[in-house]
Amino acid sequence: MKLIFVIFCVLVGFNTISAQSFSHSIGVGALAGNEGLGLGSVYSPRLNVVKMGEGATASVGTHFALALNTSSDGASTTQSFIGIEIPLMLELNFGAKSHPDNQQKFGGFFGIGYGFSSISSDEFTKGIVYNAGLRFSYDWGIRFAYMTNFDPHKKFGAASITLQFNMR
Repeated sequence: MKLIFVIFCVLVGFNTISAQSFSHSIGVGALAGNEGLGLGSVYSPRLNVVKMGEGATASVGTHFALALNTSSDGASTTQSFIGIEIPLMLELNFGAKSHPDNQQKFGGFFGIGYGFSSISSDEFTKGIVYNAGLRFSYDWGIRFAYMTNFDPHKKFGAASITLQFNMR
């Protein structure tokens, strides 16, 4: 994690920065954790801080998610919870929508960060988040993410898959 942060700071230190730009997307997806599975919506704002040529940027952002998780204890008791996922990400974007003016037909991104996730009333996960995604023409994309769990008693952290619409 420290190495990624140092590399990011070095990139920012170069004079390759053109005007910073803001990009964001919305989407729907599934979030899974130790507590179960939730379906919900995702808002993904990012600040593109380093423009590396015409087809790539380095950015800082998040993929804020709210999900509905309904669980049953096997008897007649059913409970519903609103879950949340909040990662802070450093990402490299390339190709389509790597910055608002990029009109390429295909692109993607990958990144690393730190996040918090809870999709039930009594479970809370925090850890390193790894994500990657693809962006296609017509402003659509797909994102995959996995969060490690810092709790040594639980092996699984959280995972998500989202279908996103790139607004800018």
